[in-house]
Amino acid sequence: MSTRYLPLLVSLLVVMPFLTWGQQATPTGFPIAENGFSNKTFLIGEAGGKRPSANDVHDYFIFQPDGRALFRETRGTTVLKDSPLGWRLAGDSLYFLPSAVTLEAAGKTQRIEREAIKYAVTKVSGGYLLKRKEEQRLLTEVQ
Repeated sequence: MSTRYLPLLVSLLVVMPFLTWGQQATPTGFPIAENGFSNKTFLIGEAGGKRPSANDVHDYFIFQPDGRALFRETRGTTVLKDSPLGWRLAGDSLYFLPSAVTLEAAGKTQRIEREAIKYAVTKVSGGYLLKRKEEQRLLTEVQ
């Protein structure tokens, strides 16, 4: 072996243990803590989009610690719609659990269960980024 490769070999032997230690010490996906959402209200916005003006419709998620949440739509200080739903965190995913729908027709009542909606959650500066297929939403905490 040539002496010109010796410094390269020594540096690799010194650096490699630190590189592998760093990979083992850092988890690949940081799980989002449930207390990051509980008892908090978040403004729902477009990722990378402009902030809505005061006359625009604002959408919020209001999270409660018991697994309940509220989707609220407002214009100014007027509440246009409140929709209850459930929520839970599993790893780096946020699941919204919409309430069942009850339909009445021809004197019969039918209850229709709705599927959970799964979003991948990433903590970003200013809030949380929710991703689902091509859809991205930015949740910004309202103080």
